Amino acid sequence: LDSAESVERAPRVNGCDPRTDTVDRSYRAEVEESFPGLVGARWKITSPPDRSYNCLAWALGLTHGWYAPAPLVGFEWPPDVSWSGDDIEAITRLFESRGFVQSEDDEATADLAIFQNAGAEWHVARRLDFTTWTSKLGEHVDISHALDALEGAVYGRVVRLMRRTDATR
Repeated sequence: LDSAESVERAPRVNGCDPRTDTVDRSYRAEVEESFPGLVGARWKITSPPDRSYNCLAWALGLTHGWYAPAPLVGFEWPPDVSWSGDDIEAITRLFESRGFVQSEDDEATADLAIFQNAGAEWHVARRLDFTTWTSKLGEHVDISHALDALEGAVYGRVVRLMRRTDATR
């Protein structure tokens, strides 16, 4: 988009036109400010902002529900999975209950990546193809990106990789 096109007449939600999925440069800059690894990298916004789901739901292939491994108001957690203990362990149990196994830190075979920052906040990304991952950025947009592009202060680093078992492929 050139500067004249960056401000469209269409209604916008957080810098995104939900009818066309076009995003102005200032919104892209905000995302890149939060995730410096995206600057100069190949990444794409793949959906308009949507408050109806978070990254954990998105990693499960869902576009509804805010999932969190804690008894928080407004969050969901499957009743068949224990949320007690460490968040990363609870998230691991959730994916194991859905046919995933830990991937021994092998990015080449991983289908899911669980991030954690120094403040113990977490994020989950799902593999789209050999080099491309997808993430839901909180209540904001979904993006496609390289796995390491989200590492930094906001999401921390990848602390666990998981892959689908043959039965769930």
